[in-house]
Amino acid sequence: GLATLALRTGAAVLPVFIPWNKERRRFVLRVDPPLKIERTGDEAEDINRLTSLFTSTIESYVRRFPGQWLWIHRRWNTRPTGEPNFYASTPSGPLEQQAE
Repeated sequence: GLATLALRTGAAVLPVFIPWNKERRRFVLRVDPPLKIERTGDEAEDINRLTSLFTSTIESYVRRFPGQWLWIHRRWNTRPTGEPNFYASTPSGPLEQQAE
């Protein structure tokens, strides 16, 4: 993943987002400063820590622009007891009809 790539190559990780700006009626390129990649010598811990950093960086933009976020990967396989399911239990719609 991204954390492993950054740690092994020394590559900079620049958060880049392109949200739509209604007032300007155009997309605006946002490039944040490079994220700080620190190595502790424990690769597994570094990967976990950096993955958390990358995730929280993405989360900050999703929270600022929630209507502009699309996630198509079925990320959350389980939900806490009593919480509604994010996904339909079976496929439906045009794709299912085409597959028949």
